[in-house]
Amino acid sequence: MNQIAKNKTQEQLLKIISEELNQSSSPRTKVIAFVGGVASGKSTITSKLRNALERAEVLSTDDYVVKDRKYRHKYLDKGNPLKKYRPEVLNEHIQKIKKLKQGQSLMVPDRDEKTGIALDVGEDNFPKKIPGPVDYLIIEGDFQLVKNPDYIIYLDVPDEIRKINRVERDLKKRNMGSEKAIIENFELRQKNQHIPYTEPVKKIADMVIEAKTEKRSKGGFNYLYNIYLKKNG
Repeated sequence: MNQIAKNKTQEQLLKIISEELNQSSSPRTKVIAFVGGVASGKSTITSKLRNALERAEVLSTDDYVVKDRKYRHKYLDKGNPLKKYRPEVLNEHIQKIKKLKQGQSLMVPDRDEKTGIALDVGEDNFPKKIPGPVDYLIIEGDFQLVKNPDYIIYLDVPDEIRKINRVERDLKKRNMGSEKAIIENFELRQKNQHIPYTEPVKKIADMVIEAKTEKRSKGGFNYLYNIYLKKNG
């Protein structure tokens, strides 16, 4: 990888990503896989990137999970994490979105943050509308589930920072038990999910975003980013 930027703010990062993606003059929808570990800040960055790009939309792989969070914790967390997802439905939706014209739209799932229910609300009840046409479709998630994406971005955030973020998020937004239980779940996912499935995406990514953090005096972290691009050839 070639380093193209160092110690950039999030605003500067978004500008660099936008400029890189805008270099293509492809007449079709450009599909971007945006991958990173649990609680790395993917949703925040991709949401802002959506606003920075023209006619862009974001899907999350978390919106294509089966059952609810309790079921997945009980029956699926200790096995192959990919079994929690329906990538065939995601990729079917990607193809439909690429074909949307002016005035057309597609309803897609949107996972409930507290219960974790997404696909199981049923297709007739999907709550999120994607209006066409779409020039940039960003798929963010812990896994690379997109078939033949046009561009892959990997967000690399230190494990300890992600653990802190995960505890804070789950206690505030998901009513997820105790801090100890959240940490145990994080460590389990590190072993079963992050190391075997998420980290390897870094090796095939077109862009790697390396996050550096420093603690704020009032809590939380400030982020700066180093940016790398795949070497040509």
